[in-house]
Amino acid sequence: PIFIYDKFTNRYDLIASSDFKDKGYKIANDSQLVRILGQRGAIIRTDSDESFKSQERDRLKAMGIELIIPLSAHKELIGLLYLGKKKSDEDYTEDDIGALSDLSGALSISLKNAQLFDERADAEKRALVGTIATGINHEIGNPLNIITIKLDTFRILAKEGMMEHKSKDEIMKEIGEITKVCLDSVQRIAEITKQVAEFA
Repeated sequence: PIFIYDKFTNRYDLIASSDFKDKGYKIANDSQLVRILGQRGAIIRTDSDESFKSQERDRLKAMGIELIIPLSAHKELIGLLYLGKKKSDEDYTEDDIGALSDLSGALSISLKNAQLFDERADAEKRALVGTIATGINHEIGNPLNIITIKLDTFRILAKEGMMEHKSKDEIMKEIGEITKVCLDSVQRIAEITKQVAEFA
């Protein structure tokens, strides 16, 4: 199984496994095991390492875990790789440990690059959402301003008595023009919201 650190939950979550039965198994960032791996930066053999509690060691053995491999990048523990017994049922040799250390270095770099790529993609998405929001605000703001100006101007003119000298037909014609401009602006807003919904 491979566990990767999640900064939002502050723990190491299982992301991949072939036959690991406990899919809900999580590792707290402040656990003794994580502290030891962070300090040492080296592979731990669960059968012979006495540095962590026997209770945790017994739990790992019960799960069939033989080795715990830290996945570190720039002195940051980004994940853990648990390995069970070899298919040959032989013990891991020092050559095996050396090869696994090299593998963990390459895997750590790959995982860190994937995290950085993911963070960059998220940043680009946030920037895109900000650009879209600004554009929508501008596109909807213009027709709303037109509606506000037309209606407010008519209201002020009526309040100031400027309509009193106009005939009923002239007033109705002016109301018709204002209504047309407002309806056109409402239609423009409706088109924009439809485009946004389709885009989403």
